[in-house]
Amino acid sequence: MSTSPLRSKDEVITNGKYVLVQRGDQDKIIEFNAQEKLRFGRGSSVQEIELLNAEGCQFYSTFRVQTRTSEPKVIGNMKRICYLELVPDTMDPIFSTERSVSGKDNRNIVDDNKSQSLGQTDIAVLREKGISGPEILDTLITSSKTFNQKTEFSQEKYLKKKERSYGDTLVFIKPTLSLVVDYYFKKDPVKIMNLRVDSLSQILTYGNVYSGGRYMVYETACSGLVIGAVLQRLGGNGICLHIHTGSTPQRQALHYMNMTNEELKPLQSLDIYYIIRPGLSAEVQSLTSDEGSSVSILNVPPALKKPRLEEDSEMFNELTTEDMSEPKSLGNLGSINRIENEKSAILLNTTEFYGLIICAKEHPLSILQNLLPRLCSSSPFVIFCQYVEPLAECFTWLKEGPIQKLI
Repeated sequence: MSTSPLRSKDEVITNGKYVLVQRGDQDKIIEFNAQEKLRFGRGSSVQEIELLNAEGCQFYSTFRVQTRTSEPKVIGNMKRICYLELVPDTMDPIFSTERSVSGKDNRNIVDDNKSQSLGQTDIAVLREKGISGPEILDTLITSSKTFNQKTEFSQEKYLKKKERSYGDTLVFIKPTLSLVVDYYFKKDPVKIMNLRVDSLSQILTYGNVYSGGRYMVYETACSGLVIGAVLQRLGGNGICLHIHTGSTPQRQALHYMNMTNEELKPLQSLDIYYIIRPGLSAEVQSLTSDEGSSVSILNVPPALKKPRLEEDSEMFNELTTEDMSEPKSLGNLGSINRIENEKSAILLNTTEFYGLIICAKEHPLSILQNLLPRLCSSSPFVIFCQYVEPLAECFTWLKEGPIQKLI
């Protein structure tokens, strides 16, 4: 399918872009490839759908899954092949939850698994015959003895549940920051520290993130959601220094958002090991500038003494010099990664930043102690943590007075 010249490339589904595929209340983010197949469903209701017809279409297009059967050369069961058919915008919704007959309550409904006379075998036969999803759903409703006795809420819940298995309408949506955050939160909120869209917006507001600013972001547990939000605010202007642990930062969310090179231009990376271990190596400790002078990379002030942790705070991982183990083979690190870290270390020590954002599973106090001196005077900083104890310790340290000597 050819792309119309009037359509923007960013608004068209093409190979290599990430797409949020939505079917009912089910979401799945995929890297679009017209030659591959999309797998949806479970068990006997699984579908492998060809994506060829979606190439070149605009985002937010609706497709109906059609099934065609072909007789395989080897004698056996019929082979079902699914493909996409573009649905016009003027077409009525496939599944309508408006039902004329409904009960007042569910008190007389007995869950004995006998209310539905249509079994899995019968549904499989209907699918093999090429019956569409709405027709299968209508058959299920007709065969149910208790559907008309359910309340409107129960009927809607029943329809959504069946739509997961037998729905044949897919919507291809362009992933945005809010959609990606919701996708991660519904999938597994623990992996992103229970970060919601409203929490992320408050982080950006309290951090005073705006286009053209210079910001440090320590993020290691949110798949790059905070980094993506800051980059989106910067709009290609400014500096976003991503401080992380390890040689490979977690930035899957940036790929999901289909960010362009212009939007990624402010992004710089720095392994925190280059901060907490000043004596890394002779090559890393100093670089020679164009004028021939030696520039110190890691002129880190000594970490201030932090308050003693309570006994029940052992669950938090203290990010200190002793806790960070030295890389197994520093000399084997990729040249691009090492050069980027060295340049970012120089940037960290020669730049005054406008804000600091800390969002990680590690204990934030030692991170705050090392990064706070890099801020300009009266610059805001934000710490996001799932637990109140680490935040209380940071507040106590700030209240005791050492902050006045640093800024």
